[in-house]
Amino acid sequence: MNLPLASSGITAQVKLDATVLVVGADSSFQFTTGSLTAGNHLLTVTYTNTAGSKVLTYTVAIVATVTPDVNVTTDISYIDNLRDPVTISAINAAGGGSTPLYTFARDRNFSNVIQAESTSKDLTLAPSFFSIGESLIYVKMKTSAPCFTVQIATDSIRLFRDEATGITAPDNPGKVINVYPNPVGNGSLYITGLDALKSYELQLSDMKGRLLAKRQVKGTVQVEWPYTFSSSGVYLISVIDARKKTLLGTIKIIKK
Repeated sequence: MNLPLASSGITAQVKLDATVLVVGADSSFQFTTGSLTAGNHLLTVTYTNTAGSKVLTYTVAIVATVTPDVNVTTDISYIDNLRDPVTISAINAAGGGSTPLYTFARDRNFSNVIQAESTSKDLTLAPSFFSIGESLIYVKMKTSAPCFTVQIATDSIRLFRDEATGITAPDNPGKVINVYPNPVGNGSLYITGLDALKSYELQLSDMKGRLLAKRQVKGTVQVEWPYTFSSSGVYLISVIDARKKTLLGTIKIIKK
């Protein structure tokens, strides 16, 4: 402040690290932070008059700008049984900082959240959580870094649940409708996990879509269905909600 006139013989020099900065007539000086590397830089002001010099130093900290990047993996991508839990893990690939926050959801808009925002990078789900066929799980990571281009990164992973694992009815997610034995020999099929308060229509068809047999069921949680297969191969059992006339799902069975 109050820089003397040049004719006074008094000078003030400003250096950023080893670079001399220009001091304006109004005593101000400037530098561009974008040209500096991340880390600490030393600002030095040297004031000199006939009596000597005095030095003032100030540390300027430049924080690197990060762009977060998250990856998601799973230990089981093809679900072929209802025994083994599925663990989905988020990986801080870059820019997440020391304590990123993770959110897991069923949809890309994160309106159907499975695990709320937390520091936990792992999500463990029962196989019955997934619908038959393809499912997508989304994860977003919020960086804890103080300087960033964007704060949140997202990724998703695709999983597939085989028909052989059974059917989970939308209005009764706690139960799994399944068929055993599978593979099946000669004898009866057993359909389990039914709701005793509901009515069902069971349909047996081949892989060409030809209906081989059907049966009406109500008031039971398990039904025995004697059937003799004419040949080996893959067959389908469809479970229909008789009252709503909606298909709950189809289970693939194999005749040895």
